[in-house]
Amino acid sequence: MQSWISVASASDHTVTCAGCQERIRLTVPPYDHHPSHCPFCHAECIYFEFQDRLVQLVIERAPSTLVRLIRILQRDFNELEFIELIVGFEEIAAAMSEKPQLGAHQ
Repeated sequence: MQSWISVASASDHTVTCAGCQERIRLTVPPYDHHPSHCPFCHAECIYFEFQDRLVQLVIERAPSTLVRLIRILQRDFNELEFIELIVGFEEIAAAMSEKPQLGAHQ
């Protein structure tokens, strides 16, 4: 199975392309969910930060349901809404890594 995702080290804006394995250095944090392309292999991808790590998703290799979700987000969400969604997922991930507390609701 070919890789469709690449994740950089924490606070590093250099990621290895999941498509061609070339190192890509982004000069600014990626807060745009619109299509982008690898500068080397030209594969369509999106870049974003999740939990202080740069993430690249190569669209043509990603699971079809995820591609459908990405297309909906690109069509119906603006950049701020996309960031809010990512922050929400980060909060879920953080809550899942904490020790569960019975009856705790916020």
